[in-house]
Amino acid sequence: MSKLVDKLTKSRLAEPPPMGFHLAKAAPENSRMQLVAAITAGVLETSAREIVNVDAVILDITKADDITALEKASQIKNGPAAGGRFKTESSGTQKKTLNSGCDFVVLSPEAPVSLTNDEKLGKLLEIETALSDIMLRTVSDLPVDAVIALEKEIPETLSVNRLMELQRLLYLFNKPLIVSIPLSFSIEELQALCDMGVTGVLVKVTDSKTAEKLANLRQAIDKLKKPVPRKKDKMSATLPRLQTESSHVQHEEEEEEEEEE
Repeated sequence: MSKLVDKLTKSRLAEPPPMGFHLAKAAPENSRMQLVAAITAGVLETSAREIVNVDAVILDITKADDITALEKASQIKNGPAAGGRFKTESSGTQKKTLNSGCDFVVLSPEAPVSLTNDEKLGKLLEIETALSDIMLRTVSDLPVDAVIALEKEIPETLSVNRLMELQRLLYLFNKPLIVSIPLSFSIEELQALCDMGVTGVLVKVTDSKTAEKLANLRQAIDKLKKPVPRKKDKMSATLPRLQTESSHVQHEEEEEEEEEE
């Protein structure tokens, strides 16, 4: 199973307390949110020390050299989970990526469904947040393990309006959600995302200077408090209760009997 998907699932699911009065061995504490870095092959080689602060790295796959870099990243002992984001429609390049030993792949909605057949690899689907409610509801039934929210722009600060937009996604599909953030996000902003149910954050690392900021973000994520479990209201339609025809007929017969008496 994909290491990243396993971490996302454990971060998302709150384990209920054991029943009864017996003592139970406590489960190991997992990170509140997973830290994922979108990175180039060059930065990955020059910033190996900083990359250990993330849970996963995503490399764009456009040519054979990118696959070689992905293979190297996947072979790092105790390193972050490595995955490829397809930036090419070449079936040959896509097939080589699947066989590179990577932990997961990032798919677009236009990706061939055949890319989701490998059960060992994690499948992350990028979707636009502007999709209609009906389209977003279908995500729960797709053969993917998690979702990356695609937004037009990533603001430097977290607004209430953006929280509302992300909460809409969490209401409409039942998958772990990863959202993009700047490296400058505060612990309060991270906690707000965590409390909502976001299980992963994605940052863009373009050079060694930005890679150095990963350590501070890792520390902030590790300090997040556990979200308080809450019940989510489910949208459901209320249908009028219709009296059955048999009961209506029986009622009319009773009235006729009363009139005859």
